[in-house]
Amino acid sequence: MKKNLEAILKKKGMNLNQVSKVAQVPKSTIYSWSDQKSVNLKQLRAVALALGVSVHELAYGEPDPHVGVGTEFLEELFSGDVRISIHRLHKEKKEKEPS
Repeated sequence: MKKNLEAILKKKGMNLNQVSKVAQVPKSTIYSWSDQKSVNLKQLRAVALALGVSVHELAYGEPDPHVGVGTEFLEELFSGDVRISIHRLHKEKKEKEPS
């Protein structure tokens, strides 16, 4: 993750001190993530937000493959003629009200 962080910092024109301040996560904590086997997810998310990237991108160094999937699907779905059908699958029985 250290290489990913360094690459993102360079791309964003930021340094570790700036990100630490914006994310409110100690610089030493962020720096130590490459040596630890576990990471505080709340802090990781805060740093990702401060950098304007997804947690996935920060952790794996690549864009999140799940971002935009819904948008692409909708654009494809509505790029031509569309037919929509609505069918009742189950009809609930109404209870008779007492007289």
